Amino acid sequence: MAPVEVGASRRDRARPLLTPLRGLALAVAFSPALLDLGRQVATEPWARAVLVVPWLLLLAARVDRPQDAPRHGRSIVIACLASALLLQVVAIGGDALRLTRGGVVIAFAGTLWASGTVGPRAAILSLWLLPVPSFVVDAMSPVLEISFGRLLAALPGLAFEATAFDPALSTRGGRLSLEPIDGGLSLCVGLAGIGWARGVFAGRPMRRVVGGALLWGGLGLVVQAALLAVAAVAVAPVAGAAMARGVLDHGGALLIVLVGVALAPIGSASRRRLSGGPGPC
Repeated sequence: MAPVEVGASRRDRARPLLTPLRGLALAVAFSPALLDLGRQVATEPWARAVLVVPWLLLLAARVDRPQDAPRHGRSIVIACLASALLLQVVAIGGDALRLTRGGVVIAFAGTLWASGTVGPRAAILSLWLLPVPSFVVDAMSPVLEISFGRLLAALPGLAFEATAFDPALSTRGGRLSLEPIDGGLSLCVGLAGIGWARGVFAGRPMRRVVGGALLWGGLGLVVQAALLAVAAVAVAPVAGAAMARGVLDHGGALLIVLVGVALAPIGSASRRRLSGGPGPC
């Protein structure tokens, strides 16, 4: 009877089911939803915060590496992909393609984990590839913008026009309308993703990764207030309300991308892991 090679068996189980060729085939299969997501990123400035997520995910995948593929991983992968494809077909038939974005991203996260490509913390990070849905942002409007407007009205040279359907700040450079995105929800979610990624880079347990993401997400409210203050007090009087509006439209996403790129490799433990050292499960 031939000896059983335990090490070889473990390597076989840990070999990812998601190969580059299979990944390319899946990208083709999900191209309608991916192209629709790309159009959103191209046309809506605040959605461009997701551009930093592939970079963060690549680094996280080098840290959060599973020892073995999950039990029944192949079945989970098939179920994830089949469900997402079915949702895409139904959505295309009903002219509601945007509904498939969440399904595709969730299926992608489940596939990364169940295929043994990455661990659960890195797989969850991939959920940040989905921009905050517009209907969620709209649902929180105008409560958040009005709250920020009333807060900023205390600054010199500013007054708040508390109109429910068109809240605005009256600045020395003109009237600055507050849009739903100015409520800061997208900024909070984006910064939470950076907090999650940094926890993964540091090899922290899931509980601490969640805590770090919540802390960074809460910091987004402070950052949003500061961004509004800069646009209304510093930019509008000098360059006009239109330029200030541009700062608000693009500033949050740009800030998330810059912070994500700048902070990703910070920390000696992170550098050791990213250079090839073993990471915790």
